[in-house]
Amino acid sequence: MRGEFSTSAGWDDRSYPPCLWRWIPQHKITERATALELKGERAAGGLWQNLRLWYWLTLGAGSLLAAACAALIFVVMHRPAAPPIPHMAATITETNGQVGWTATMDIGKARMIVVPEVPRPMQSGRKPELWLIPPRGRPIAVSPTSPIRPRVLPWASGR
Repeated sequence: MRGEFSTSAGWDDRSYPPCLWRWIPQHKITERATALELKGERAAGGLWQNLRLWYWLTLGAGSLLAAACAALIFVVMHRPAAPPIPHMAATITETNGQVGWTATMDIGKARMIVVPEVPRPMQSGRKPELWLIPPRGRPIAVSPTSPIRPRVLPWASGR
């Protein structure tokens, strides 16, 4: 029964199909071919069948990938922090010497925020106004401010 194909679970040498018996001697890997490939010599299959070549190529590619991942992680983790954007702050005093407002200049967003120290109503017909007075120059009117709530004053980037 050497040529019969059996679908039962019990396989033996006689139950394999005839085409398989013809294929085995042609494709059998001998001990000599395996030994030649392990020594790095070219076997009958040529360079693409060389196990040592593929072993070292895989090892080298894996090492290169690991080094690239480590370098990427190092660069991302050790990125220098952005320099802080400076802020300037000043207190604005009233004529009686008490602090009336606090002005903060946000250089990064090109704006000034004026906050009243203590919200209070003003006399009718009067409104506080912010002026800049340089040491040896003429006073510059900036903007009216609010005595009750904070006021954001944007400025043009050309100033």
